[in-house]
Amino acid sequence: MALQAGIARTTITPPLDIPSGMWMAQKHVRGEGLDMDLYATALVLEDGTERVVLIDLDLCFLPDSLAQAIRQAAARAAGVPPER
Repeated sequence: MALQAGIARTTITPPLDIPSGMWMAQKHVRGEGLDMDLYATALVLEDGTERVVLIDLDLCFLPDSLAQAIRQAAARAAGVPPER
């Protein structure tokens, strides 16, 4: 049985003109430039029987509610249960 893989990546870099302080508490702190983009990457692996999705986000933290919403959307898109 062969292992199949698919990968996708998109930029999630926020615009420079929004507040960039942690938790948005420092509304006066704004970016002056961009060193490198932030990305979201998804990897789907399947062996003919099982399929799993791995998601990597260039973020320091993610609220549980947002993580659950991303998990549900990825599950629908890949046709897998959310726990995969």
